[in-house]
Amino acid sequence: MSVVVGPQEQQQSEAEQSQVQRLNLAAESSQNAVQAQHLFVMRHGHRLDTADRKWRLTAERPFDTPITGVGEAAAYQRGKIHLRGKDIKLVLSSPFLRCLQTADQVARALQLPGISSTCNGMCEIMCTGSGIDSGVDRRSGNESSSSSAAGLPKFPDQEMVEKHKIRLLEEDTAPLPEAQETIDDARKRYNQTLRTLADKHWPHNLLVVTHEYGVIEAMALGRAKGEYEASYCGYVELCRSEEEREVWAVDHYVDVFQYESFF
Repeated sequence: MSVVVGPQEQQQSEAEQSQVQRLNLAAESSQNAVQAQHLFVMRHGHRLDTADRKWRLTAERPFDTPITGVGEAAAYQRGKIHLRGKDIKLVLSSPFLRCLQTADQVARALQLPGISSTCNGMCEIMCTGSGIDSGVDRRSGNESSSSSAAGLPKFPDQEMVEKHKIRLLEEDTAPLPEAQETIDDARKRYNQTLRTLADKHWPHNLLVVTHEYGVIEAMALGRAKGEYEASYCGYVELCRSEEEREVWAVDHYVDVFQYESFF
């Protein structure tokens, strides 16, 4: 016995077949797609010690400045406007207070539970003149409890984390870099740390909040030519594919500027 299919049933059957074909093509395309990872490297927000020159005179930890209210707002807006939709899974941060505050604001904007972890390899340059190597905490007038063999103050400072309501999920237990490192030493450290973090969390997209030279070195990692400087909350987005996991490229950058030579 033959069954007569009406126009409506025929159209429905053709629509279902077309949908199945589209799903099969999408699945095939997904299987053939090259997996990629994006690494975002951002400078912290506006420093309080540059906005208020007298702050250092009475600060408990003059070497560990917080950010300003403007800095917090800028960090949140950076996350909300520029980084939402980037599928960032983890936010990592230098253990310095200004970076932690920045990272926490971005994490809030991205609706993430908090900063996944501190990363001591992305900390400030440990050089003479930074005040870090003195290790003096004015709350006691004595050398702070050390997190490294060099007698450096402890980072992050738990009291400051609680005071600023920073949602820090985990702390890096690796030692801080030795004091008296050069800028070149620090740039090599940033480069290696970024590579290590990306490899550890492959293929997830990451945001690392750090200091200006960390962003500058990220540009170099992405094979950008020339010398750069990064404004507060400036960032660079790097990407790499599964086929060439050792090769990074700069996808784009915001508030990072190339030096112009006038000589």
